[in-house]
Amino acid sequence: YVERFHEVFGRRLRLVRYLVALLFAILLAIPAIGRWQQWLLFRNSQDFGVADAEFGNDVGFYVFQLPFLTFLLDWMFAAVIVVFIDYWVMQWLYRRSTKEVAFVRTGLQGEKVVIDGGAFVWPIIHDITPVNMNSLQLAVTRERDDALITKDRMRVDVDAEFYVRVAQSKDAVSLAAATLGRRTLEPERLHSLLNGKFISALRTVASEMTMEELHENRNAYVARVLDAAQVGLDKNGLELES
Repeated sequence: YVERFHEVFGRRLRLVRYLVALLFAILLAIPAIGRWQQWLLFRNSQDFGVADAEFGNDVGFYVFQLPFLTFLLDWMFAAVIVVFIDYWVMQWLYRRSTKEVAFVRTGLQGEKVVIDGGAFVWPIIHDITPVNMNSLQLAVTRERDDALITKDRMRVDVDAEFYVRVAQSKDAVSLAAATLGRRTLEPERLHSLLNGKFISALRTVASEMTMEELHENRNAYVARVLDAAQVGLDKNGLELES
């Protein structure tokens, strides 16, 4: 059904919006069509010169003005209700991104990445994937039997912390949504997924340096680990802060 709807209305969605707006305008205007006589009486009202004993108003007010004023109040009340319902529906359908969470909408009209803004999300024909834009701290510990092995066959215990986030671009957010899904909102699950990439980077660089080189050139080791890890993270739309 989604494909059929997209085939029929996808390229004419703006026209459909105009037609829906026109339909609401007609529905609100229909009650006023048959009230033209009341408007003419209101517009050309005259006094009878006889006052109402209860409220002191001229009888002409009840004959010429009151029917139209009553209709006008009823129409305005109905219009307020319609506007309130429209507002509630728009609030329900319109999804906004935040500084912390972007999202990717899929379905009708294809993929739409929303980083700083919003989009309409219609039930059935649309689906969204939230993407966490915050920095996440992921710790990696390698010690004892799992220690890193250097080029000169020495074991090195390592405690490392990586700070990762989704890159601030639509392509990166789209890639993160496709490869990671909602796991960006769950640091523990994301850690289990990325842990292997970090361990691989630590091992690879350590195996190319001796124990002495690791101690004397720690900054170089860190830089090479970050570069090696970034290669794997690029496939998920992620970037390393440190």
